[in-house]
Amino acid sequence: MNRRYFFGLGNPGPRYARTRHNVGWWVLDALQKAWDLPEAGSRNQSEFRRGVVQGVKVTLVWPQTFMNLSGTCLAEWKRREGLDPATEALVLYDDMDLAPGRLRLRPAGSGGSHNGMKDIVERLGSPAVPRLRLGVGRPLDPADWADYVLASIAPAEKSALESAVARAVEACGLFLTESEIPKLMNRVNAA
Repeated sequence: MNRRYFFGLGNPGPRYARTRHNVGWWVLDALQKAWDLPEAGSRNQSEFRRGVVQGVKVTLVWPQTFMNLSGTCLAEWKRREGLDPATEALVLYDDMDLAPGRLRLRPAGSGGSHNGMKDIVERLGSPAVPRLRLGVGRPLDPADWADYVLASIAPAEKSALESAVARAVEACGLFLTESEIPKLMNRVNAA
């Protein structure tokens, strides 16, 4: 049976739940609601939900390591379950380089300015980790970046981000049966 792992990057705790930095977790929450995965637990420094969707064994993973150590969690899943990140995993996270509500799917790449993704690339020793970035926009002053991603969503952005989450759920559904990200990019990135 094919497997797919969805890693939503974010920070644990109610303080961060509705912040820009946790939109990866928003997608996982929406996926759990849509797919109703029955098995729940804690392992590999994460909370997870697991079940079968469209004949594919699915695992949703909420790392509990805080954003900047996200690679620790993913590396543990790889080690313990023989996960192939290049074909079986999709990382979901916020991106300040994209306008609020925009999506970008890529098969690989550096971590860019995102510390969680940098840690994943470093700990796995490879940039070949598919990722779906959800745009949150950025403030003009780099000194404000940390406060910006950890702040609650402004009402003007809320609908754009909720729409992006809904489209991300659709993209994750496509990933269930197609692991070749370049085949999915035109469909996901066009919106």
